[in-house]
Amino acid sequence: MTKLIKKLSEVKILFVLGLIYTLLITIAFLTPVSDLPDFKFIILDDKLIHIILYVILAFVWLFFYHVFKEKHISFKEIFIISFLCLTHGIIIEVLQHLFVNSRQADILDVLANTIGIIIGTIVYWKAKKQNKNLKFLFTEDFLYFSNNINTLL
Repeated sequence: MTKLIKKLSEVKILFVLGLIYTLLITIAFLTPVSDLPDFKFIILDDKLIHIILYVILAFVWLFFYHVFKEKHISFKEIFIISFLCLTHGIIIEVLQHLFVNSRQADILDVLANTIGIIIGTIVYWKAKKQNKNLKFLFTEDFLYFSNNINTLL
């Protein structure tokens, strides 16, 4: 298990995972509503889904950049990555308005995306603060971290 976790922390793997996740979000939000599977067992508000997806998006890209850079990420760099995540969400809303008949652009979706990005950035920041190396996510300390995540939130 440790070998797999360490392998996942390699820069190329994180980059590919970030791209795949970003692509999946893009496809999901640009797919006509009628073509999406109906998950009746999931009772989540649309805005909550946006928040959750963008928490993950921001954290994934911040963590990738942290591992890529191999040192402290400045506030300016965090802001730029967060801004790029927000820009992605705005572009999706514009594309929905222009090309997807069963969907419409919604400023509240952009607001939910922004909230998700802020939460993802805070989670990254607290994780980084708790362990300066942040590679604890992909070491034996991962089990400790996952069992004590409530201390981060």
